Amino acid sequence: MIISTRDYLPNQILPRYGNVKKELGVKPINNSYILTAYRCRKEINIPKKISLNNKDLIAIGLYLAEGKKERPHENKKSNHNGEISFDSSDVNSLNLVCKLLEKFGIKREEIRTTLDLNVNYRKELSEYQLSKYWMAKLKLNPHNKRKLWLRYKGVEGGRLSKNSSHRGCIKLSFASVIFRNIFIPFTENFFKNMLNKKDKQAISLMLQGYFAGDGHVSFSKKLPYGRKHVEFLCNDPNLKSLLREGLSILGLTNIKETNPLTTKTHTHALRIYNRQDFLVLNKYRILNFVEYKREIFVNLLDRYQTRYNKRF
Repeated sequence: MIISTRDYLPNQILPRYGNVKKELGVKPINNSYILTAYRCRKEINIPKKISLNNKDLIAIGLYLAEGKKERPHENKKSNHNGEISFDSSDVNSLNLVCKLLEKFGIKREEIRTTLDLNVNYRKELSEYQLSKYWMAKLKLNPHNKRKLWLRYKGVEGGRLSKNSSHRGCIKLSFASVIFRNIFIPFTENFFKNMLNKKDKQAISLMLQGYFAGDGHVSFSKKLPYGRKHVEFLCNDPNLKSLLREGLSILGLTNIKETNPLTTKTHTHALRIYNRQDFLVLNKYRILNFVEYKREIFVNLLDRYQTRYNKRF
């Protein structure tokens, strides 16, 4: 799929501070655009055309789930922090997002990093070993780490999630007010365009990426009737509406919403309970990207003793 970046370039950009938007300067040079704005020191060179493959669509879904999408708020002094960022402990997810950024002209050596590590893993690996691992896996510049690169989280002696990583969760950041104003709206607007076209393949790939980042599958044989549900976690009402529309286009018919204020749940989410919708998720391989989530879903489908689980 080839897209024209000009279709996704705004006429104005929102600065970090103040309500007056700045005009975006767009200068075509060969196969690229040079983007500038008043008082923005960093020019951005972006290709005129970008070819997106299936993995790039998964990466868009990943960023919608776990990327920074900070929105202006009346109680905040700043509009945003002037950068894009993506957090994950999954190497495959991080590499897909890096490859997508490369297509927009953002090189890996320009990306800055920080690492959050549960304090209970403090003694397992040294900072040097952690840095060597992540820089090698993601092919990043070790000299571009932020000053306080390693940050410890959690409570010493506290309970650990079975999915927590002893190598921590790394945050990729690229600071640019101009690029932030382009890339974050692009991810959402591209999703909207695919919804308008009812492109099921593109929608399913982006939902696969989203679920890899902010999806949860729950299954337990211990309860009398078993616990079986799939959730797309989302606190953003606008994005949640887009996710619901995408799931409906794929053929899901019974999507519930959870709300901590009105239901006995801790998060806002779209929740799926029924067998027929599980089979639709299976058909489009929505839960396939992260191995442990896929395994739980396979066990869930096995509970129904259907032949559909063999597709995995």
